[in-house]
Amino acid sequence: MSELISPAFNFFVLVGLLVVFLRKPVSSMILERHNSIKNSIEQARIQKEEAEKKFAEFQAKLAAFEIESKTLKNNAIAEAEKAKAKIIQDAKDSAARILKDAESVIESNVKEFKDQIRKENIDKAVGLAEQLIKDKLSTEDQKRIVSEYMGEV
Repeated sequence: MSELISPAFNFFVLVGLLVVFLRKPVSSMILERHNSIKNSIEQARIQKEEAEKKFAEFQAKLAAFEIESKTLKNNAIAEAEKAKAKIIQDAKDSAARILKDAESVIESNVKEFKDQIRKENIDKAVGLAEQLIKDKLSTEDQKRIVSEYMGEV
């Protein structure tokens, strides 16, 4: 047992010396580590709060963007409907003008054709009258008509 007392005594002295000499450095190292972990936790909490603020801002921006995009879409649809209605109305107006112009051209052409037919009929009637006069009018009648005409002039 005496053999155990000396090493045990040495062990306890060594442990006692280690405790006395290393207590302050170990305790300061533990305190530093504690403070370091505490600071890390605090920084993580601050970063979390900042991230949550940014997340809330992005959510608000996203909601505003969605509202704005819906508004723009609705405005674009409304403008497209107005443009469609205007195009249809313009097409109807153009069609009405084209029909009116076509009717005017048709009336003008009909009048022109009627005048042309009248002229042709008159020319034919004059031609037929000349032919009849030539056939039925004798040379003496022709001389008499010419002399009467010359006398009037």
